[in-house]
Amino acid sequence: IEAYLKISTNRCSSRCSDAEVIDTCTVYRSIFSCLDIITSKLRLKYGDPCEADYEALETSLDSLKKLWETSAGLSHTPKFHALLCHAAKQMRFFGGIGDLLEDDVERMHQVAGRFEHRTANVKNPEKRALFHAKMEALSHNKDIITYIAASRNRAKRTFQKPMKCTSAKRKKMEREEERVAISAEINANSSVGKLTKTYDTTKAKIVAKHKLKSNSITPC
Repeated sequence: IEAYLKISTNRCSSRCSDAEVIDTCTVYRSIFSCLDIITSKLRLKYGDPCEADYEALETSLDSLKKLWETSAGLSHTPKFHALLCHAAKQMRFFGGIGDLLEDDVERMHQVAGRFEHRTANVKNPEKRALFHAKMEALSHNKDIITYIAASRNRAKRTFQKPMKCTSAKRKKMEREEERVAISAEINANSSVGKLTKTYDTTKAKIVAKHKLKSNSITPC
């Protein structure tokens, strides 16, 4: 986004400068990076977090608070307050809160949506409810679950030599290393000042111009 904005040909008089584009993109990039680190730590399940994870979470929360309030000048919502003031404490108290997130609820919404899609043409509400109940019962049937798991295992590729590290694990390790590097960079550049928006600058100029004009008018 930063590169696109700097090469934009729409250079009207009210367009912000390249310096403002760089500062704004830097601040919001840092905010999103902090949120990425925070969510990755909060998703750790019970028993998985170590002291380094708690420290990384608390450091990222402090950086996010400074960037959010001082640099970007954004307001707090109830959820953001809960994130800043209570998330780290709850994670330490429970030893990980990844098990308590809304993932399962969202998954059930997706399952219910698939049921609705399959019975969309059934006009009778009683029959539709009966079909939903049957599909739900089948989805919890142990024999069917076992058969599906066995079918998936048979479809997996078998390697002659055991792999030292799977692709998913390797990517996860690379993401974690990248997050550590980004966190260190954000902490090193923690002295980011408040963003001066073009709108605020233009508004101040207009107000000053009107004050000057009003002072120069002599009463009759």
